[in-house]
Amino acid sequence: MDFRILDASAFYAGVPFRSSSDCYTTSLVYDEIKHIKK
Repeated sequence: MDFRILDASAFYAGVPFRSSSDCYTTSLVYDEIKHIKK
């Protein structure tokens, strides 16, 4: 099983968009980064 738990800095760096791994985060982090487009 390959997954990552991410904070907002990972999304700003583009980590989950370059990865085929499952990524998890919290609703608070999602609210902070939801403006980022793939």
